[in-house]
Amino acid sequence: EFPSESVAIKRFFSLLTKEDLFSEFYKYKNYTFQKLIDEYFVDRKLKFFLSALRIDSGDLPSKTSALADLMLIRGNIMDGGYFPKGGMSTLPDLFVKSLLDNGGEIFKGTLVTKILMNKERAVGVQLASGKKLESRVVVSNSDARYTYNTLLQDARIKKNVLKKINSMIPTTALFIVYVAVATSLKKFLRYRCAAVWNFSNSIGDGIVCTLPSVVDADLAPINSDSVTMYYGMPFRDQEYWVRNKDRIVELFMNRFFRVFPVKEYVKFFSCATPIDQHKDTLNYKASSRGWAPTIKQITGNFPTHQTPVKNVFFVGHWVVSLSGNGGVTFVAQAGKKAANFINRKWNLIVR
Repeated sequence: EFPSESVAIKRFFSLLTKEDLFSEFYKYKNYTFQKLIDEYFVDRKLKFFLSALRIDSGDLPSKTSALADLMLIRGNIMDGGYFPKGGMSTLPDLFVKSLLDNGGEIFKGTLVTKILMNKERAVGVQLASGKKLESRVVVSNSDARYTYNTLLQDARIKKNVLKKINSMIPTTALFIVYVAVATSLKKFLRYRCAAVWNFSNSIGDGIVCTLPSVVDADLAPINSDSVTMYYGMPFRDQEYWVRNKDRIVELFMNRFFRVFPVKEYVKFFSCATPIDQHKDTLNYKASSRGWAPTIKQITGNFPTHQTPVKNVFFVGHWVVSLSGNGGVTFVAQAGKKAANFINRKWNLIVR
């Protein structure tokens, strides 16, 4: 497609597929993704194409870390992305089963309001009901601001740490539309794939469609498919979404029909606004992937899984690493890293 850029494309993919990509850290640590592709390529359409592939970064390529975006593109292209068989809910269901099988207890729909302290150590948590649970270790998967400002309100955390947390920028929130169609979408696809990125002339005129039932037929009736569409949106108040939700859904559906001309086969659709997601997750500004992967925030390597309280740990997409901090694969790695650290250094988990 881009014969004049063939040499540059080979150089770029040589970098992208490099086994130890972070050996290039010192060379590219201060590069945005835009600066990187500007050095490699001239063709504006090619640069636009590559920018679209890292759209999940949640910001413009002129603002995001080149290394974080390279890791994101590498995952999408080289690994192809993944869906758990049976749908995304099977993953937490397996975690719950494992916890119960090992003597754990689950409190569903229960807000934790405070991490209980005894001098410099955490001794448990308090629930919204007032119930207190004792523990030797506390692991928070909650929003970073909520963890530091509310859950750890009784801990002696330095003001500069709180100031740093409260000044950090989250990734963009998402507007999501779920669609069910009474026809197979496979006939519109050149390849068996789990997602489609479709953009017209700008990053702003795009849509991302994930197609779970195309790769897992059990997720939809025969000759039908399910689709999840999403795109980054600013975080607004409830009134804004009440006024604009229907208009945005219509915009999404028109972009969907641009990819899949199946308007007459749509059985139903629904949406989730950033406000809906904030209510479900308490994520700061309904952030979809934790902190924005800007150069400053990626290279700052904060926050990590170790909090200022020695027996309180932090997991999830609010933990920062050089490879970014969003997506199922990353948060799984963050959780495993924290668990290994607790086992090895603290000897606090009984096998």
